[in-house]
Amino acid sequence: MTGLKPYRLSKYRLIRPLILLLMVLIFVTACSGSKQEVMKTVFFPPLPDEPRLQFLTAFGDSSILEDTSMFKSLVSGMDRPDIQTRLLKPYGIALYNGVIYVCDTVPNTVYRIDIKAGKFESIRGNAGSGGLKKPVSLTVDEGGRLYVADTIRKEVLLYTADGDFIQAFGRGILKKPSSVAVDKENLYVLDYDDGLLKVLDRKTGAFIREFGKDAEPGNRLVMPAGLAIDSQGFLYVTNVANGKVIKLDRDGNVLLSFGKLGDFLGEFTRPKGIAVDKEGRIYVVDGGNQNVQIFNAERVLLIPFGSPGLPRGSLNLPAGITLTTDVPDYFRQFIDPSFEVELFIFVTNQSGANKITVYGLGRYKGTLPAAPVKPAATPDKGGSADGAAAPR
Repeated sequence: MTGLKPYRLSKYRLIRPLILLLMVLIFVTACSGSKQEVMKTVFFPPLPDEPRLQFLTAFGDSSILEDTSMFKSLVSGMDRPDIQTRLLKPYGIALYNGVIYVCDTVPNTVYRIDIKAGKFESIRGNAGSGGLKKPVSLTVDEGGRLYVADTIRKEVLLYTADGDFIQAFGRGILKKPSSVAVDKENLYVLDYDDGLLKVLDRKTGAFIREFGKDAEPGNRLVMPAGLAIDSQGFLYVTNVANGKVIKLDRDGNVLLSFGKLGDFLGEFTRPKGIAVDKEGRIYVVDGGNQNVQIFNAERVLLIPFGSPGLPRGSLNLPAGITLTTDVPDYFRQFIDPSFEVELFIFVTNQSGANKITVYGLGRYKGTLPAAPVKPAATPDKGGSADGAAAPR
Protein backbone atom coordinates (compact mmCIF):
# COMPACT_ATOMS: atom_id res chain seq x y z
CA MET A 1 0.00 0.00 0.00
CA THR A 2 1.22 3.46 -0.83
CA GLY A 3 2.50 5.00 2.39
CA LEU A 4 0.48 7.83 3.89
CA LYS A 5 2.27 11.13 4.24
CA PRO A 6 2.27 12.94 7.60
CA TYR A 7 -0.85 15.01 8.04
CA ARG A 8 -0.51 18.71 7.32
CA LEU A 9 -3.07 21.49 7.34
CA SER A 10 -3.62 22.90 3.89
CA LYS A 11 -2.97 26.61 3.53
CA TYR A 12 -6.42 26.82 1.96
CA ARG A 13 -8.17 25.73 5.20
CA LEU A 14 -9.57 28.31 7.62
CA ILE A 15 -9.20 28.61 11.38
CA ARG A 16 -11.16 25.43 12.28
CA PRO A 17 -9.00 22.97 10.36
CA LEU A 18 -10.27 19.75 11.87
CA ILE A 19 -13.90 20.47 11.06
CA LEU A 20 -13.29 22.05 7.67
CA LEU A 21 -10.91 19.23 6.74
CA LEU A 22 -13.89 16.89 6.84
CA MET A 23 -16.41 19.08 5.00
CA VAL A 24 -18.31 17.50 2.14
CA LEU A 25 -19.37 19.40 -0.95
CA ILE A 26 -23.11 19.25 -1.72
CA PHE A 27 -23.86 19.99 -5.35
CA VAL A 28 -27.18 20.94 -6.94
CA THR A 29 -27.32 19.82 -10.56
CA ALA A 30 -29.91 20.03 -13.29
CA CYS A 31 -31.60 16.74 -14.13
CA SER A 32 -34.39 16.52 -16.74
CA GLY A 33 -35.08 20.22 -16.34
CA SER A 34 -35.37 20.03 -12.52
CA LYS A 35 -32.86 20.56 -9.74
CA GLN A 36 -31.67 17.51 -7.88
CA GLU A 37 -29.50 17.44 -4.76
CA VAL A 38 -26.61 15.03 -5.15
CA MET A 39 -24.41 13.93 -2.26
CA LYS A 40 -20.85 13.59 -3.42
CA THR A 41 -18.49 10.94 -2.14
CA VAL A 42 -17.17 11.73 1.33
CA PHE A 43 -13.37 11.69 1.30
CA PHE A 44 -10.88 12.40 4.08
CA PRO A 45 -9.27 14.81 3.45
CA PRO A 46 -11.70 16.26 0.88
CA LEU A 47 -10.64 17.29 -2.59
CA PRO A 48 -8.59 19.11 -3.77
CA ASP A 49 -6.25 17.46 -1.22
CA GLU A 50 -5.40 13.88 -2.07
CA PRO A 51 -8.00 11.58 -0.41
CA ARG A 52 -6.63 8.85 1.82
CA LEU A 53 -9.88 7.46 3.19
CA GLN A 54 -13.50 7.17 2.07
CA PHE A 55 -16.69 6.96 4.09
CA LEU A 56 -18.57 3.97 2.71
CA THR A 57 -21.79 3.43 4.65
CA ALA A 58 -23.38 3.22 8.09
CA PHE A 59 -26.17 1.16 9.64
CA GLY A 60 -27.89 0.60 12.94
CA ASP A 61 -30.29 -2.31 12.58
CA SER A 62 -31.12 -5.45 10.67
CA SER A 63 -32.54 -3.53 7.70
CA ILE A 64 -29.02 -3.87 6.30
CA LEU A 65 -30.09 -7.38 5.26
CA GLU A 66 -32.92 -6.18 3.02
CA ASP A 67 -30.73 -5.72 -0.05
CA THR A 68 -29.13 -9.16 0.12
CA SER A 69 -30.22 -11.95 -2.19
CA MET A 70 -30.43 -14.34 0.76
CA PHE A 71 -32.92 -12.10 2.54
CA LYS A 72 -35.01 -11.65 -0.59
CA SER A 73 -35.22 -15.41 -1.12
CA LEU A 74 -36.30 -15.94 2.49
CA VAL A 75 -39.20 -13.47 2.28
CA SER A 76 -40.24 -14.20 -1.29
CA GLY A 77 -44.00 -14.69 -1.40
CA MET A 78 -44.36 -13.77 2.27
CA ASP A 79 -45.40 -10.71 4.17
CA ARG A 80 -42.33 -8.78 5.24
CA PRO A 81 -41.33 -10.16 8.66
CA ASP A 82 -40.36 -7.95 11.57
CA ILE A 83 -36.61 -7.89 11.10
CA GLN A 84 -35.89 -4.63 12.89
CA THR A 85 -33.36 -5.87 15.39
CA ARG A 86 -31.71 -2.65 16.49
CA LEU A 87 -28.30 -1.98 17.95
CA LEU A 88 -28.78 0.18 21.04
CA LYS A 89 -25.41 0.97 22.62
CA PRO A 90 -22.66 -1.02 20.90
CA TYR A 91 -19.08 -1.01 22.07
CA GLY A 92 -16.63 -3.73 21.03
CA ILE A 93 -16.60 -5.02 17.44
CA ALA A 94 -14.72 -7.73 15.53
CA LEU A 95 -14.95 -9.51 12.17
CA TYR A 96 -14.11 -13.07 11.24
CA ASN A 97 -14.66 -14.76 7.88
CA GLY A 98 -16.96 -11.95 6.78
CA VAL A 99 -19.16 -12.16 9.90
CA ILE A 100 -19.50 -9.09 12.15
CA TYR A 101 -19.66 -9.53 15.93
CA VAL A 102 -20.80 -6.58 18.08
CA CYS A 103 -21.11 -6.18 21.86
CA ASP A 104 -24.31 -4.32 22.78
CA THR A 105 -24.33 -3.10 26.38
CA VAL A 106 -28.09 -2.42 26.67
CA PRO A 107 -29.61 -5.81 25.74
CA ASN A 108 -26.39 -7.34 27.11
CA THR A 109 -25.61 -9.55 24.18
CA VAL A 110 -23.22 -10.08 21.30
CA TYR A 111 -24.86 -9.80 17.90
CA ARG A 112 -23.70 -12.05 15.10
CA ILE A 113 -24.30 -10.29 11.78
CA ASP A 114 -23.87 -12.58 8.78
CA ILE A 115 -24.92 -10.49 5.79
CA LYS A 116 -24.19 -13.23 3.27
CA ALA A 117 -26.48 -15.66 5.11
CA GLY A 118 -29.08 -12.99 5.88
CA LYS A 119 -28.77 -13.30 9.67
CA PHE A 120 -28.70 -10.62 12.38
CA GLU A 121 -29.11 -12.32 15.74
CA SER A 122 -27.79 -12.66 19.28
CA ILE A 123 -25.27 -15.42 19.82
CA ARG A 124 -27.12 -18.53 20.98
CA GLY A 125 -24.70 -19.21 23.85
CA ASN A 126 -25.90 -16.10 25.71
CA ALA A 127 -27.87 -18.04 28.31
CA GLY A 128 -27.29 -19.97 31.50
CA SER A 129 -23.60 -20.27 32.37
CA GLY A 130 -22.80 -18.37 29.15
CA GLY A 131 -25.19 -15.51 29.90
CA LEU A 132 -23.76 -12.02 29.47
CA LYS A 133 -24.41 -9.16 31.90
CA LYS A 134 -22.46 -6.27 30.35
CA PRO A 135 -20.24 -7.20 27.38
CA VAL A 136 -17.96 -4.32 26.40
CA SER A 137 -15.13 -5.78 24.35
CA LEU A 138 -14.39 -8.82 22.25
CA THR A 139 -11.71 -10.32 20.07
CA VAL A 140 -11.49 -13.31 17.77
CA ASP A 141 -8.67 -15.86 17.59
CA GLU A 142 -7.29 -17.54 14.47
CA GLY A 143 -9.99 -20.24 14.68
CA GLY A 144 -12.87 -17.79 14.97
CA ARG A 145 -13.54 -18.30 18.68
CA LEU A 146 -14.88 -15.24 20.52
CA TYR A 147 -13.41 -13.85 23.76
CA VAL A 148 -15.87 -11.42 25.35
CA ALA A 149 -14.98 -9.16 28.31
CA ASP A 150 -17.92 -8.69 30.69
CA THR A 151 -17.52 -5.91 33.27
CA ILE A 152 -20.31 -7.10 35.59
CA ARG A 153 -19.51 -10.81 35.50
CA LYS A 154 -15.83 -9.79 35.92
CA GLU A 155 -14.86 -12.50 33.50
CA VAL A 156 -13.92 -13.17 29.90
CA LEU A 157 -16.35 -15.58 28.25
CA LEU A 158 -15.32 -17.86 25.40
CA TYR A 159 -17.69 -18.84 22.56
CA THR A 160 -17.37 -20.70 19.27
CA ALA A 161 -17.59 -18.80 15.98
CA ASP A 162 -21.24 -19.85 15.82
CA GLY A 163 -21.86 -18.40 19.28
CA ASP A 164 -21.99 -21.51 21.46
CA PHE A 165 -20.63 -21.03 24.97
CA ILE A 166 -17.41 -22.90 25.87
CA GLN A 167 -16.11 -21.57 29.20
CA ALA A 168 -15.36 -18.45 31.27
CA PHE A 169 -12.01 -17.11 32.51
CA GLY A 170 -10.89 -14.70 35.21
CA ARG A 171 -13.17 -15.31 38.19
CA GLY A 172 -11.44 -13.89 41.27
CA ILE A 173 -8.72 -12.33 39.08
CA LEU A 174 -10.50 -9.57 37.21
CA LYS A 175 -12.30 -6.60 38.79
CA LYS A 176 -13.56 -4.69 35.75
CA PRO A 177 -12.29 -6.07 32.44
CA SER A 178 -12.50 -3.29 29.87
CA SER A 179 -10.75 -4.76 26.83
CA VAL A 180 -9.28 -8.02 25.63
CA ALA A 181 -6.69 -9.24 23.11
CA VAL A 182 -5.25 -12.66 22.30
CA ASP A 183 -2.19 -14.24 20.72
CA LYS A 184 -1.36 -17.91 20.18
CA GLU A 185 -0.54 -18.50 23.85
CA ASN A 186 -1.96 -15.77 26.04
CA LEU A 187 -5.12 -13.89 26.79
CA TYR A 188 -4.48 -10.22 27.64
CA VAL A 189 -7.14 -8.40 29.66
CA LEU A 190 -7.19 -4.75 30.71
CA ASP A 191 -8.53 -4.24 34.22
CA TYR A 192 -10.04 -0.74 34.38
CA ASP A 193 -10.37 -0.59 38.16
CA ASP A 194 -6.95 -2.04 38.98
CA GLY A 195 -5.10 -0.11 36.26
CA LEU A 196 -3.37 -3.31 35.21
CA LEU A 197 -2.92 -5.45 32.14
CA LYS A 198 -3.44 -9.05 33.25
CA VAL A 199 -2.12 -12.04 31.33
CA LEU A 200 -3.97 -15.36 31.44
CA ASP A 201 -3.26 -18.71 29.84
CA ARG A 202 -5.42 -18.87 26.71
CA LYS A 203 -6.36 -22.53 27.19
CA THR A 204 -6.88 -22.81 30.95
CA GLY A 205 -7.47 -19.22 32.05
CA ALA A 206 -4.77 -19.56 34.69
CA PHE A 207 -3.22 -16.29 35.87
CA ILE A 208 0.33 -15.76 34.56
CA ARG A 209 1.35 -12.18 35.40
CA GLU A 210 0.24 -8.55 35.43
CA PHE A 211 1.87 -5.21 34.72
CA GLY A 212 1.11 -1.52 34.40
CA LYS A 213 2.11 -0.04 37.76
CA ASP A 214 5.90 -0.17 37.54
CA ALA A 215 6.38 2.38 34.76
CA GLU A 216 7.25 6.04 35.23
CA PRO A 217 4.27 7.98 36.65
CA GLY A 218 3.24 9.45 33.29
CA ASN A 219 3.21 6.04 31.61
CA ARG A 220 1.34 3.99 34.20
CA LEU A 221 -2.00 2.48 33.32
CA VAL A 222 -4.74 4.56 34.90
CA MET A 223 -8.31 3.92 33.74
CA PRO A 224 -7.13 1.88 30.73
CA ALA A 225 -9.95 1.45 28.21
CA GLY A 226 -8.73 0.05 24.89
CA LEU A 227 -6.29 -2.72 24.04
CA ALA A 228 -4.76 -3.93 20.78
CA ILE A 229 -1.95 -6.28 19.80
CA ASP A 230 0.07 -5.90 16.61
CA SER A 231 1.58 -8.51 14.28
CA GLN A 232 4.84 -8.47 16.26
CA GLY A 233 3.14 -9.07 19.60
CA PHE A 234 3.45 -5.54 21.00
CA LEU A 235 0.54 -4.26 23.08
CA TYR A 236 -1.15 -0.86 22.79
CA VAL A 237 -3.32 0.66 25.53
CA THR A 238 -5.48 3.79 25.60
CA ASN A 239 -5.31 5.56 28.96
CA VAL A 240 -8.43 7.59 29.75
CA ALA A 241 -6.98 9.34 32.81
CA ASN A 242 -4.19 11.18 31.00
CA GLY A 243 -5.19 10.90 27.33
CA LYS A 244 -2.19 8.78 26.37
CA VAL A 245 -1.53 5.83 24.11
CA ILE A 246 1.05 3.48 25.62
CA LYS A 247 2.97 0.77 23.75
CA LEU A 248 4.35 -2.17 25.77
CA ASP A 249 6.18 -5.38 25.07
CA ARG A 250 4.84 -8.70 26.38
CA ASP A 251 6.87 -8.30 29.56
CA GLY A 252 5.19 -4.99 30.36
CA ASN A 253 8.08 -2.70 29.45
CA VAL A 254 6.93 0.67 28.09
CA LEU A 255 8.38 1.20 24.62
CA LEU A 256 6.73 4.51 23.77
CA SER A 257 3.80 6.73 24.66
CA PHE A 258 2.16 9.70 23.03
CA GLY A 259 -0.82 12.01 23.35
CA LYS A 260 -2.28 14.10 26.14
CA LEU A 261 -5.64 15.40 27.26
CA GLY A 262 -6.93 18.03 24.85
CA ASP A 263 -9.11 18.71 21.83
CA PHE A 264 -6.52 19.55 19.18
CA LEU A 265 -4.91 17.22 16.66
CA GLY A 266 -2.74 14.58 18.32
CA GLU A 267 -4.59 15.01 21.62
CA PHE A 268 -7.44 12.98 23.14
CA THR A 269 -10.36 13.75 25.41
CA ARG A 270 -11.62 10.23 26.02
CA PRO A 271 -9.52 7.66 24.13
CA LYS A 272 -11.30 4.32 23.87
CA GLY A 273 -10.89 1.70 21.15
CA ILE A 274 -7.55 1.17 19.44
CA ALA A 275 -6.30 -0.91 16.52
CA VAL A 276 -3.01 -1.44 14.69
CA ASP A 277 -2.68 -2.53 11.06
CA LYS A 278 0.06 -4.59 9.38
CA GLU A 279 1.93 -1.42 8.39
CA GLY A 280 2.22 -0.41 12.06
CA ARG A 281 -0.32 2.40 11.78
CA ILE A 282 -2.19 3.11 15.01
CA TYR A 283 -5.91 3.97 14.97
CA VAL A 284 -7.22 5.69 18.11
CA VAL A 285 -10.94 6.23 18.76
CA ASP A 286 -11.70 9.35 20.82
CA GLY A 287 -15.17 9.28 22.38
CA GLY A 288 -14.81 12.88 23.55
CA ASN A 289 -13.59 14.53 20.37
CA GLN A 290 -15.73 12.03 18.45
CA ASN A 291 -13.21 11.11 15.82
CA VAL A 292 -10.52 8.59 14.93
CA GLN A 293 -6.91 9.65 14.45
CA ILE A 294 -4.38 7.54 12.55
CA PHE A 295 -0.69 7.70 13.47
CA ASN A 296 2.33 6.00 11.97
CA ALA A 297 4.74 3.88 14.02
CA GLU A 298 6.77 7.02 14.79
CA ARG A 299 3.68 8.65 16.38
CA VAL A 300 3.26 11.14 13.54
CA LEU A 301 -0.37 12.02 12.82
CA LEU A 302 -1.39 10.84 9.36
CA ILE A 303 -5.09 11.66 9.19
CA PRO A 304 -8.08 12.37 11.45
CA PHE A 305 -11.57 11.42 10.34
CA GLY A 306 -15.19 11.23 11.45
CA SER A 307 -15.54 14.47 13.42
CA PRO A 308 -19.10 15.83 13.91
CA GLY A 309 -20.73 18.18 11.45
CA LEU A 310 -20.85 16.18 8.24
CA PRO A 311 -24.06 15.27 6.39
CA ARG A 312 -22.64 11.74 6.18
CA GLY A 313 -19.61 10.03 7.67
CA SER A 314 -19.55 11.64 11.12
CA LEU A 315 -19.13 9.57 14.26
CA ASN A 316 -21.44 9.87 17.27
CA LEU A 317 -19.87 8.92 20.61
CA PRO A 318 -17.57 6.35 18.99
CA ALA A 319 -16.21 3.52 21.11
CA GLY A 320 -14.89 0.40 19.36
CA ILE A 321 -12.90 -0.20 16.19
CA THR A 322 -11.74 -3.10 14.07
CA LEU A 323 -9.76 -3.38 10.84
CA THR A 324 -10.13 -5.98 8.12
CA THR A 325 -9.49 -6.78 4.47
CA ASP A 326 -12.21 -9.46 4.47
CA VAL A 327 -15.71 -7.97 4.16
CA PRO A 328 -18.93 -9.15 2.51
CA ASP A 329 -19.38 -7.90 -1.05
CA TYR A 330 -22.23 -5.76 0.26
CA PHE A 331 -19.76 -3.13 1.52
CA ARG A 332 -17.71 -3.05 -1.68
CA GLN A 333 -20.59 -1.60 -3.67
CA PHE A 334 -20.09 1.75 -1.90
CA ILE A 335 -16.49 2.23 -3.05
CA ASP A 336 -16.13 5.21 -5.36
CA PRO A 337 -14.76 4.24 -8.82
CA SER A 338 -11.95 6.75 -8.35
CA PHE A 339 -10.81 5.15 -5.08
CA GLU A 340 -9.07 1.86 -4.34
CA VAL A 341 -9.76 0.48 -0.85
CA GLU A 342 -7.06 -1.66 0.73
CA LEU A 343 -8.32 -1.79 4.32
CA PHE A 344 -11.83 -1.56 5.78
CA ILE A 345 -12.45 0.22 9.09
CA PHE A 346 -15.53 -0.46 11.24
CA VAL A 347 -16.30 1.92 14.14
CA THR A 348 -19.14 1.57 16.66
CA ASN A 349 -21.21 4.58 17.77
CA GLN A 350 -23.05 4.67 21.08
CA SER A 351 -25.55 7.31 20.00
CA GLY A 352 -27.55 8.22 16.92
CA ALA A 353 -29.31 6.05 14.35
CA ASN A 354 -26.16 4.70 12.70
CA LYS A 355 -24.44 2.50 15.25
CA ILE A 356 -21.75 1.13 12.92
CA THR A 357 -19.87 3.38 10.51
CA VAL A 358 -17.71 1.87 7.76
CA TYR A 359 -14.74 3.50 6.03
CA GLY A 360 -12.13 2.41 3.51
CA LEU A 361 -8.45 3.32 3.69
CA GLY A 362 -6.68 3.36 0.37
CA ARG A 363 -5.51 5.29 -2.66
CA TYR A 364 -7.15 7.89 -4.87
CA LYS A 365 -6.86 6.91 -8.55
CA GLY A 366 -8.51 9.94 -10.10
CA THR A 367 -7.02 13.22 -11.25
CA LEU A 368 -6.83 15.76 -8.48
CA PRO A 369 -8.51 19.09 -9.24
CA ALA A 370 -6.36 22.18 -9.11
CA ALA A 371 -6.17 23.84 -5.72
CA PRO A 372 -7.81 27.26 -5.51
CA VAL A 373 -5.47 30.13 -6.30
CA LYS A 374 -5.38 33.00 -3.87
CA PRO A 375 -6.14 36.19 -5.82
CA ALA A 376 -3.35 38.71 -5.92
CA ALA A 377 -3.96 41.96 -4.06
CA THR A 378 -4.27 45.12 -6.09
CA PRO A 379 -1.34 47.43 -5.30
CA ASP A 380 -2.14 50.86 -3.96
CA LYS A 381 -0.66 53.82 -5.76
CA GLY A 382 2.89 54.20 -4.67
CA GLY A 383 2.59 51.17 -2.45
CA SER A 384 3.35 47.48 -2.41
CA ALA A 385 0.86 44.68 -3.08
CA ASP A 386 -0.11 44.43 0.59
CA GLY A 387 -0.74 48.17 0.93
CA ALA A 388 2.49 48.93 2.77
CA ALA A 389 4.65 51.77 1.61
CA ALA A 390 6.98 50.75 -1.22
CA PRO A 391 10.65 50.82 -0.41
CA ARG A 392 12.50 53.76 -1.89
